[in-house]
Amino acid sequence: MFSRRIGSKSLCMSSRLQASRQLTVNIVVVGSKQKTDTWITLGIDVFESRLKPIMKLNTVYVKNDQQLIKTWNDIKMKGKGGDIGDGVRIALDENGIENTSHEFHKIFYKGIESSGSTISFAIGGANGLPVEIKKSSSYVLSLSKMTWTHQMARLLLIEQIYRSSEIQKVS
Repeated sequence: MFSRRIGSKSLCMSSRLQASRQLTVNIVVVGSKQKTDTWITLGIDVFESRLKPIMKLNTVYVKNDQQLIKTWNDIKMKGKGGDIGDGVRIALDENGIENTSHEFHKIFYKGIESSGSTISFAIGGANGLPVEIKKSSSYVLSLSKMTWTHQMARLLLIEQIYRSSEIQKVS
């Protein structure tokens, strides 16, 4: 990481990257926002409000695997996805690679920096993710070997994104 001293302040290159352009995180979820438990929604709202000053969080709900595949493919095609955009794509799957929070931080910010400030995540429904999603992703991540509902996976993911932003502040 490149640091530079200006006057009495030291500026970190990654911090300047955050300040100079809006970071965008897309989360594509199979499921319905209306069916999310209140306590999960409250937790997500807390982390989204903490992240709002430093990044834009987009959550797209799709009804089924076919819509997930279409939306995921649109992410890959620059501009076609509207607010989605392109960038690094990470699939969440219980058989993916487990990481510590610090390892996730490195993957997350390396993805942000290499993709032009956009990173996208896919969360599957009750049957997990389609093979096409896993194969077309930059990385397959596991939050745990346990199975989580898509709502809980989204909460855990957003918490880890927040934690990663806090790690970034001190690095």
